[in-house]
Formats: sequence, C-alpha cells, structure tokens
Amino acid sequence: MTSPIPHPARRVRSDRALVGRGLRDAWAHFSTELLAGVQSRYPHATSAGNQVLLLINADGATVAELARRAGMSKQSMAESVANLEQWGLIERVAHPNDRRARLVRLTEEGWNAVRAGLDVAV
Repeated sequence: MTSPIPHPARRVRSDRALVGRGLRDAWAHFSTELLAGVQSRYPHATSAGNQVLLLINADGATVAELARRAGMSKQSMAESVANLEQWGLIERVAHPNDRRARLVRLTEEGWNAVRAGLDVAV
C-alpha cells in the first residue's frame, strides 16, 4: 500500500507556518537583543517604548496615529507616550493644522535613543 500524497493546499499551509514561525523567532531574538542594547544606555527602556519611538515620524505624529500604527488603543498609547515624555525622550507640541491635537515628537535625547537602537541593530 502506498502512502497518501498530501493535498497541495495542506502542504502550502504547512510551509507558510514554518516560514512564519522562523520569522517570528528571528523577530523575537532581534527584539530581545535590541532591548538589551538600548537598556545598556537607557536602563528604563522597554520593548513597548522602543516600538513607540520607531513609530514616530521625523515631523511627529498624534497619539491617535501612533495607536493606529501600533494596533493598540489610544488610551494605551497615551500611557506609553506619557512614560516616554517623563523620561525626556519625546515631547508633545501644538499641532500646526489642528488646534485640538498635539504632536508627539522625539527630543534630542529621543533621537539619541533611536540611534543607540540602530547601533545595536547594525
């Protein structure tokens, strides 16, 4: 008796799962290394804070924009932004086109933190 030939769709799903798992594992390893490197200079750094810093445009972004990019609630993003602001890595300034909104921008120390992360990543 011969062994059954796997259905092509099952094989594709299996291959995708293997690729996805490898990418997830590589990302997790990279994130851990990145956080350790940044924490050597900024002990209060967190993985969530690192991700927020990477989401901010050079010209700034609103909390709502950052929350949408991160796929999280505005309330959670506002808390992350408040922590980063307390540590002097970001600042909130008046939005030039919307009186109700405020832009979140990197401070000079925030740019230094991003550069420290890039030094680890390269």
